[in-house]
Amino acid sequence: MMGRSGGPPRAPVALITGASSGIGAALARELCGRGYRLTLVARRGARLAALAAELGGEQVAVALVCDVRDGAAVERVAAAALARWGRLDLLVLNAGVGGGTAFPEFAMATAARVIETNLLGALAWLAPCLGPLVAARGTVVAISSLAGRFGSPRSPAYSASKAALSTFFEGMRVACRALPITVLTVEPGWVVTEMTAAMGRLPCAVSAATAARRIAQAVARHRTHLVFPRPAGWLIALVGRLPAPWRERLLRLRDPR
Repeated sequence: MMGRSGGPPRAPVALITGASSGIGAALARELCGRGYRLTLVARRGARLAALAAELGGEQVAVALVCDVRDGAAVERVAAAALARWGRLDLLVLNAGVGGGTAFPEFAMATAARVIETNLLGALAWLAPCLGPLVAARGTVVAISSLAGRFGSPRSPAYSASKAALSTFFEGMRVACRALPITVLTVEPGWVVTEMTAAMGRLPCAVSAATAARRIAQAVARHRTHLVFPRPAGWLIALVGRLPAPWRERLLRLRDPR
């Protein structure tokens, strides 16, 4: 296969937010193994630099520090990534944080941080990246969560942020149907990461490497929706059909206060 200029095809390019750990770091390793060139984005510069070095250094991966809540920083990083690689085939919006909520006390700052990071911090990349993605006939991936299908009593702000993310990208997928771009929403169940480490035993949990492999496969197959592990997806779908009082009783099992 030859490139447009008659030479060998250029390697595909991906930008991954939240790449310093968890699903983001695992996906960077998975995509590197599939021949991608990478822009790794997160707040923790030392971890990013170590991951970029592990993957092969600046010829393969560049590390750019950015807090996705800072719109100006997002614009600068997107521009730097495009200047470095000259194209963008895959945008993975993975940056996210958790945050518990206690009632009757309520910390608005915590809820705001969760929603600004998980929702607005994802949307901030669309304006600078959609044009290059369309030009490359690329894919945008929103890493949501099955937690967006119900209101978590331990972290309702997290559930709300993921519900909004899934809803936004569903609408975007329909709105972009005439464009040469794929919009993939990923709704994982439990994934073993730093964020979930303190939660104890998690039902149907998968490793970050397994999650990354499934996401990469979905991208390669131009899928628009991915839920895993399947048993968790089936269970959440079943619970969603229950009357509200029954659902709330089940949720109390996860929050015995």
